[in-house]
Amino acid sequence: MQVNANPPTTVHRRSIAARLYRPAGLLMAVTFGGVGLIFLCFPTGVLGAFDALSRRVSLPPAGQAAGFYLILAVAYMYVVTLLAAGMFLRPANAALPVLLINAKAASAILSFGFFAFRQPALIYLANGVVDGLIAVGVLAIYWGAHRTSHEPAHFSGGNLYAGTH
Repeated sequence: MQVNANPPTTVHRRSIAARLYRPAGLLMAVTFGGVGLIFLCFPTGVLGAFDALSRRVSLPPAGQAAGFYLILAVAYMYVVTLLAAGMFLRPANAALPVLLINAKAASAILSFGFFAFRQPALIYLANGVVDGLIAVGVLAIYWGAHRTSHEPAHFSGGNLYAGTH
């Protein structure tokens, strides 16, 4: 019996990564969605749990943790900025506007929901209107661009910033 002492080739490593790509995406999607629902349904509970854990490991509690939610808000704005920049840099990539539409529509729906069911604060209403208009505007541009194009709007599954189909 002959044993191959050579390490895996680059091709073999890519095939392992390719096999992990979809399951990793599913795992992350379920995890991110679950964490998002926990943040939505139990925002003070999440902060309270981390404050309790902080005391146990001798760190100061964050309290209301406006900074934590600011971090998430800035990260969201970073991602939507990349999506919009990607639309400019790679207009043939149909996935970018679809992702941007979904992000802005989700933000608008949540904002209107908070306005209606939590507190009728102007900031919720304003964000709902602005992000809703952005989502509808990008959707109109997307439909218009792909209706006049003779190529189908699709995502090849490769690099999000790939410029060709």
